Amino acid sequence: MKEDEIIEMARQAGMELYGLGKNRARFVHHLEAFAKLVAAKEREEFAVHAVDIARRAVAKEREACAMLCLWHNNTLSQNPTLFHMAELIRARGQQ
Repeated sequence: MKEDEIIEMARQAGMELYGLGKNRARFVHHLEAFAKLVAAKEREEFAVHAVDIARRAVAKEREACAMLCLWHNNTLSQNPTLFHMAELIRARGQQ
């Protein structure tokens, strides 16, 4: 984030009353440090959500594959190997 962007956000938040007029360089330094901490926390929280979304998507895809094996087994072939494959696919989600 650029210094002018941080200052503008500080103004929008009403923070210029606390330091932009007096010791501007020091205040901006602290604002930049604060902005970096907030950005790091946002990235951390986003990563947690992204991993959760990916895990759920993988679980849905795994279940769809298992269901396809069962459908094929029940509809087309009556092959016990396909039933076993569905079990193996689902078991991968338990590891």
